[in-house]
Amino acid sequence: MHLALKSAMSRIPYTNKVGETLGSIADSAAAYSLRALNGGDPMVARVRRSSDDAEKDFTASDVSGGALVDWVNEDIVHTMDNGTYAKHSGTGTISSATNTGFIIDSGASNLAVWSSELSPNFILNTSLGNTYRIECTVSGLDSNASVRIVNRADGSVLSTSYTISNGTNTILISTDLSTSSIYATIQFNGLNSTSGGSIQNITVTQIKADGHVTTWYDQSGNGNNATQSTAGSQPKIVDGGTLVSDGIEFDGANYLFRDSFTQGNLEQPNTILSVAKMDSNDDQNRKVYDGNPFTGRNMLFLSPEGSGQFGIYSGDTLLTGDTATSDKHLFTALYNSTSSEFFIDGTSEVSGDSGVYSMDAIVIGANHDKASNHWLGKIQEVIIYDSDQSSNRTAIETNINNYYDIY
Repeated sequence: MHLALKSAMSRIPYTNKVGETLGSIADSAAAYSLRALNGGDPMVARVRRSSDDAEKDFTASDVSGGALVDWVNEDIVHTMDNGTYAKHSGTGTISSATNTGFIIDSGASNLAVWSSELSPNFILNTSLGNTYRIECTVSGLDSNASVRIVNRADGSVLSTSYTISNGTNTILISTDLSTSSIYATIQFNGLNSTSGGSIQNITVTQIKADGHVTTWYDQSGNGNNATQSTAGSQPKIVDGGTLVSDGIEFDGANYLFRDSFTQGNLEQPNTILSVAKMDSNDDQNRKVYDGNPFTGRNMLFLSPEGSGQFGIYSGDTLLTGDTATSDKHLFTALYNSTSSEFFIDGTSEVSGDSGVYSMDAIVIGANHDKASNHWLGKIQEVIIYDSDQSSNRTAIETNINNYYDIY
């Protein structure tokens, strides 16, 4: 089935070749996905957009059908609520400055102007790929000038420069910035006028933004939602105005977590299936998921041992022995003491003793302490069963693989 058709069918319960939804095969203890696992059109994620920090819930069809991206990219006008423009450098002065314009006094030469206040500024929380539309009306300049986005704190340049000239100007500026939560403003440069002029009607509108997951809703019906309230630790679902492919993006510092399951501890045996893709094998200890705290931490990880290989752990470690690849994979882990087994893409990779720990919580994308071993890549699905699902494993894997075309 083609991916485009799958998106169109997002409201239809996804079945495997024998007509089963995932929920009809077996009841899960917790189930995180951006698709509908049990039919209908469930709520799958709560998202914060970077342009104004607004949050909203989205269903599976909202994600696949474009409503999520449309909301993230809604035009957001940024204004200096308390600030006005002021001279930054160059020769000459400005007057009648407001938060939307200023007058250039005669004799200006290479004048640079930006906001007079450190905070608030036009743009907060800029990040890679965000795009802004800057509009202004210019008069009285002797030559073309330019506009760009700069760090208001230290003057460092955050975007390329764009030319403005006398008349009405509308330009699009994309930031070139890999960090977030930085104070930024627009700066006008090279203002030259022998007789005086002005720049008025300045508006800054963010037209593309990032979407960050604050809640990954549990579709099992048990209410085990995984959350993240810290903005800098929230993984992306929309990056620079575009829906992230292959799931939710974890950048090596993000994670979602549930500190305890509503059912209490999930004693072994446990079966956990996940769909994930790493950016590259950097031979670092990175977790797709981990339990919390020490006494209940079944986990799936990229081990730094043996040139980077996947493994599972619940008190003891089982490693595949093979160098891990950065392809998308379906991981199936049965945590059952000495009868544990680990499958990748439907094939058994290793079996034996993985330990006896229970599963009493989950951290998705990081170590149990939430401060280390962060996943670098995408995670599409994590489904937890409080039971040995060996008899249903093939049916569950078939349902997942039919949807994602992994192998």
